Amino acid sequence: DFARLDARFRLAPEVWTALPRYADWGFAVFQLAPDGDQKVHPMAFSFPRRDPSRLFFPTVHVHDGEVHGHARFDHKLFYQARRDAPPPRFEPGVPTTMPEWFTSFGPAERFVDTARARGVIDPTRHVRGKAMFGELANDDVWVQDPA
Repeated sequence: DFARLDARFRLAPEVWTALPRYADWGFAVFQLAPDGDQKVHPMAFSFPRRDPSRLFFPTVHVHDGEVHGHARFDHKLFYQARRDAPPPRFEPGVPTTMPEWFTSFGPAERFVDTARARGVIDPTRHVRGKAMFGELANDDVWVQDPA
């Protein structure tokens, strides 16, 4: 019920018209304190998937009351699959480019304070991630069969 949100966070009816695919979706709204500079910790949430074969990252941007075809991104997306995949292999001295999605070189417990994550992160599994920077298509990100 978006009508209950602070007016600053409500989306105009024109935005909903431009995004009809979200008509029957649920949303999580994070409202941060307005007190100047803040250190914001990563936010995570889970919900039942509409399509169990795909993982959904809500990345469509609406910042000025309009839905644009492209938007400026500065995001890092992370997930853990139900089954671990081996990390990518890189040969010493051989030039390489970073794959679209990367896999950590070790399980999460090597680089995440998993106790503070309170069960959101499996310490024994690798983490997969993707960096999204620059002017990109303004769309959500889906991972096909993230098992």
